Amino acid sequence: MAATCLALAGCYETAGPVIGRGVGAPIAPGSYRCNNDRGSDEGSVVISAPARLSADDTVYLVVVDKHRYAVRAAAITGDLFLIEVRGGDVRDAAHVFVRRSGPDGFELMATRAQPRERFTALAQTHGVALTFAAFGTPSVQGPPDRLRAYFLAHTLADLERTSTCRQRG
Repeated sequence: MAATCLALAGCYETAGPVIGRGVGAPIAPGSYRCNNDRGSDEGSVVISAPARLSADDTVYLVVVDKHRYAVRAAAITGDLFLIEVRGGDVRDAAHVFVRRSGPDGFELMATRAQPRERFTALAQTHGVALTFAAFGTPSVQGPPDRLRAYFLAHTLADLERTSTCRQRG
C-alpha cells in the first residue's frame, strides 16, 4: 500500500469503499507521465476509457506503473474530484484528490500539513475519527456515508499539489 500511496500523491486508506457509484471525470483516457513537485519522475499512469456499469455508475481501469486498479470518481467542485482506488496492492480502498489541469493533464492533491484545526473541525462536523500520523496523510475512520461527506467537504484551500501528470503525446 505504501508504494501506491506514494505514487498516488499521499492518499487516505479506508476499511472499505465510500463511493458507491462513480461519475465520469473530465480526464482523457491515455498514457500519462507523472512528476512530483520536486521535479523527479514518479512513474507512469494509464487510464482506460470510462466503463459504464449501469446508467449511474462509471468505473475506470487505471494502471500505476505495474499495478492495476478499479477507480471511481466523485465530483467535489469544478475540476476537483475525489478518486477511490481498489485492487492492485490496495488492501481495501484508497482515496486521493485529483484536479484536472487543462485538456492533457491532471494534478494529484494531498491534504495540507497545516492547519490541523481545519481537518479536526471537518472530521467532527461529519462524525468521523481523525488521527494525525507523524508523516503522510491523516488516518480517518467512520461509516462509509460519513467518510464520503468528510472527503467531499474538502476544498482547494485544504489541498496542495504533490504531482503533475501530463498525457504523453
